[in-house]
Amino acid sequence: MTLPVDPSNSFSPDHLGRAEVFREGQIAIRAERYQLEGDYRPHDHRFLELALILGGEGIHHTLHGEHPLQTGSVVVLRPGAWHAYHTCKALEVFNAYVGEDVLHRELAWINQDPLLGRFLWTLPRSLDRAEVLWGTLEPERLQECQGCWETLERLSSASVEAERGELVGQLLLLLTRLAQGLPTQAKNTAQAPSLPAVVLDCIEQFERDPARPWTLELLVRSSGLHPSHLSRLFTRATGLPPLAYLNRWRLERAAVQLAQTEHPISQIGAEMGWMDANLFARRFREHFGSSPSTFRQRYR
Repeated sequence: MTLPVDPSNSFSPDHLGRAEVFREGQIAIRAERYQLEGDYRPHDHRFLELALILGGEGIHHTLHGEHPLQTGSVVVLRPGAWHAYHTCKALEVFNAYVGEDVLHRELAWINQDPLLGRFLWTLPRSLDRAEVLWGTLEPERLQECQGCWETLERLSSASVEAERGELVGQLLLLLTRLAQGLPTQAKNTAQAPSLPAVVLDCIEQFERDPARPWTLELLVRSSGLHPSHLSRLFTRATGLPPLAYLNRWRLERAAVQLAQTEHPISQIGAEMGWMDANLFARRFREHFGSSPSTFRQRYR
């Protein structure tokens, strides 16, 4: 995947979908490496991204601020999190991508695992879970993780569906090595970023009443801000405008309900604000790449 060079200083994240990373019909796990030079625009993606720095230098920018990158740096970004790279000089990055369907299906148990549960987030966004985790691996652990990444790259570039089990197994080994290798403080950074109070208030309102037919006007009444000002604040803090954020959060929450309950699909859609089952199915397919019923069947 090639990141677009930033031609300006404006903040307008690009959105990378599944089709730009994963091959159709295959499990959504992939690894690749590339070298960055200069500056790259903010962007987000509808999948988990793991980034390992093998060499060079640069600055990594997220909603948590800017952090220098060095050999051994690791960055984990949950689906939807935005990030950007600045002042890169021969920055060698090894990336691994994991689709949301894999997080909610093959890796659904991770949330209850004592080690991996603190390192990887498979549930929808909540105020006590960060979007981004970072840390630095010691040389010995870096070598182990690089070996896992290289195997993952080889397997994910193959077209043999029979290697699906080996691919998932190698991904789990990589995640375990990373969780073991990152310092304790890195694993415990899963806490709310310093978002503006008005943004936190909007998110809390969404989570309290997801089925409400939210509009920007409703949010403005409680915040007292001009619509354009509120939208700019929200986008700067989360990478998405308020209603786009709400739409993504609703879909993530619906995915968990589909995977973990027997509730009718139409009921799940209505609880998330889509009274029209066809509209819910269309939005779900656009986000996850499959219908709600297919998603549920695959999980089981």
